[in-house]
Amino acid sequence: MPLYRSPAKINPHLQVVCRRADGYHEVRSLVGFTDLGDSLELEPGEDLTLVVDGPFAGALQGDNLIIAAAEAAKTKAAGIALGSFRLTKTLPVAAGLGGGSADAAATLRLLTEANPGALSPEALTEIAARLGSDAAACLASRPALMTGRGEHVTEIRGMPACGVVLVNPGLPLATASVYA
Repeated sequence: MPLYRSPAKINPHLQVVCRRADGYHEVRSLVGFTDLGDSLELEPGEDLTLVVDGPFAGALQGDNLIIAAAEAAKTKAAGIALGSFRLTKTLPVAAGLGGGSADAAATLRLLTEANPGALSPEALTEIAARLGSDAAACLASRPALMTGRGEHVTEIRGMPACGVVLVNPGLPLATASVYA
C-alpha cells in the first residue's frame, strides 16, 4: 500500500489583491511546505472508501477533498482504479495550512501511481484547481508563487530552507470566513 505525505503549506507572504467577479479573491502568495503533514495510503480496489484516524480525525466533517479528488479523477479518466484510502490526520483542520488541499493533491499523486498513464500532468493540475485554490501548489509541494485565486503556480527554485514556529490556538478558522 503506497504511503504519501501531504505536507502543510505555509504562506510567508500573502497579498490579497482584490475581490473578483466570481466571488474569489485575487492573490499573490509565496508558499513553502513544512516537514509536518498528514499521511495518506491507498489500497487499490473496486470501491472508493476512506478511513480517517489521527489526532485531528474527529474535526473532519462533511465533504472531504480526498473523496472529491478521487471522484474528479475518475470522471477525467474513466476506468481508473480507485480503492480504499486511509488518512492519518495530524494537521489541524481550518488552521490555514492547506491540509485538505494537500490531502487532495496526495490523492491525485497516489491515483497516478496506481494508474500509470491515465492522468496527464495537465489533467492533474486542472482537477487540483477545481478542488481548491491551494491544491495546485500542493501537487508539487515545493516553494512557489501562487497567483490568480491560487490556481496559477510558478515554482521557485533555490529558495533556502528556514525554520518556522507554527502555533495553533485550537480555534478553527474557515477560509471563506477569513476572506469575507
